Amino acid sequence: MRTRKRRIDWSQYADLLGAMTDAKVAARVGCTSAAVCAARKARGIPPYPQATTDWPTHAHLFGTMADCDLAKRLGCATATVFKARTARGIAPFRNVAIDWAGWSDLLRSPTRNADIAAQIGCAIETVRIRRRRLGLTREPMDWDAQAHLFGTMPDSAVAARLNCARTTVGQQRRQRGIPPHQP
Repeated sequence: MRTRKRRIDWSQYADLLGAMTDAKVAARVGCTSAAVCAARKARGIPPYPQATTDWPTHAHLFGTMADCDLAKRLGCATATVFKARTARGIAPFRNVAIDWAGWSDLLRSPTRNADIAAQIGCAIETVRIRRRRLGLTREPMDWDAQAHLFGTMPDSAVAARLNCARTTVGQQRRQRGIPPHQP
């Protein structure tokens, strides 16, 4: 069954058209941004000027930090920074080489890859690859020996105790037919 389109009296919202983005007007009015765009164009109102970044002022920052970090700093989308950087032929930022010698104790500890990556300031995958190269892959977990914990506390608490992912604990708990913890 098709729903009937609601008629909008655009004269009530004429002061908003072109004064803010079509998406914001649509959110206020309760319609699609395409409907706002059509109403604005029918009245000959130009679109709200999109925020623009003065790229020549910030061009020296391309390649000196990750696109996502630069986007946060400038208050724009990561894709916008990516497009502007690649249009200028500038290579993406690459972290400097990590001096792994200072991190060997931490790599050999049972600390999670994500926690190590946060401390070092690199990607989780970088830590995982480094541990694998050093032969430091994790021993398989004996889940049957840990099954007594399932259902006695939340999966996240079990995961923290066993130093593994919450989703892994949930999967192992469900495989054994154990219901989740109920507080």
